[in-house]
Amino acid sequence: MVTLRCAIICLLMFIFIIVTAAMVMVFNSADSDHHDFVYDLQNLKTPPFVKTYTSVQDFSGNITITEGPESTSGRIAYRNPGNYRIEFTSPPGSAGDIIAFNGTVRWYYVHAANEASYLPSRAVPYAFSPNPLQELMTIPFPDLIVHCIAEQHGLVPVFSGKNPDNVITIGLPNVTSCRFQELQAGEAITSVKVQIDLINHTLKKADFYSARNRSVLSVSYSDVHVNSSIPDEVLSYTPPAGVGIVRGRIVQVTPQIAATPDEARHLFSTYRYPTYIPEGYTFLSGDNFPDTYSTFFYSRGTDMNASELLRYDEQVSDWFPYETLPDGVVTTVDINGAVGRYTETSFVHQLTWDIGNYSYQVSGPLDKDELIRIARGVTNTTVASAGQFGT
Repeated sequence: MVTLRCAIICLLMFIFIIVTAAMVMVFNSADSDHHDFVYDLQNLKTPPFVKTYTSVQDFSGNITITEGPESTSGRIAYRNPGNYRIEFTSPPGSAGDIIAFNGTVRWYYVHAANEASYLPSRAVPYAFSPNPLQELMTIPFPDLIVHCIAEQHGLVPVFSGKNPDNVITIGLPNVTSCRFQELQAGEAITSVKVQIDLINHTLKKADFYSARNRSVLSVSYSDVHVNSSIPDEVLSYTPPAGVGIVRGRIVQVTPQIAATPDEARHLFSTYRYPTYIPEGYTFLSGDNFPDTYSTFFYSRGTDMNASELLRYDEQVSDWFPYETLPDGVVTTVDINGAVGRYTETSFVHQLTWDIGNYSYQVSGPLDKDELIRIARGVTNTTVASAGQFGT
């Protein structure tokens, strides 16, 4: 009897051990991906999600953005560095709209108006859109999330084991140092909840919250494809016949003012600069409308007296157009292979020409040969590398 009782107890203990071991194996198997993922995040290693988007050349998918009661959806194709095309599907009033940027020109087609507006690349950061929610779709949210994860310390991931959708939810509790100011939301974003697809390690959803834990913005993706070699024609847009074409609008830009050569070297560092300035002229001041327009002023005196003033401009072609050429005979001249247009009146001598997507102008109380010499000195030399400012 005692032997039988011991045998039964031993059998029950054996069964308990087997069942426990099996449960541990199943638990570890089901959650191993989650624990590895969380561990990597907490130690700021490189989780699969970050690897996906740091090595991405292009991605495409469906995207929906919700802000308060408003929502818009579309299909996006995105290719580094910063080229995209979005075809909107909702709401009904926006269905058929297109925003496309190929790195040179950005087009915004409004289906309801059958009108397409364009902006050159340097004016794109200041693009004005009548539909801010559509404009948000041009932001590469996965890149913002990846940079934020890289900057985070003390992450608090939230997860609840394996789930049927193969999705893990990561909480980023303090994102005030991240670049979410680009979203231009009504309230400052202080935390983000991110959902990541564990199958292909892509962003599935991001919810942005304010300090009061109020939902500020929500972005979701579906049917995402990464590194599928998106061809150029997918990202481009050519207005078909019958579509009205207008120049795009930008938001108001506050000019930067340079009062000294050193300030000019800082503010105008990426602009082409005339390597030749006639003797006797010194740098007076400069105006810079970031990425759209810049002006240098030189003088043989100490003020903006027109009779003593030499002016040099660089601008994005067909943007902030120059004043109409002054009345007078227009003479064409050669400027390093480009066609220059020289006009002379009793009060101003002016020469304009183009280099690629940019237009240039030099004007002042100088004869034609001197203006041509200045213009021919504008090549690929930028302000940062120029040796002098006529001082």
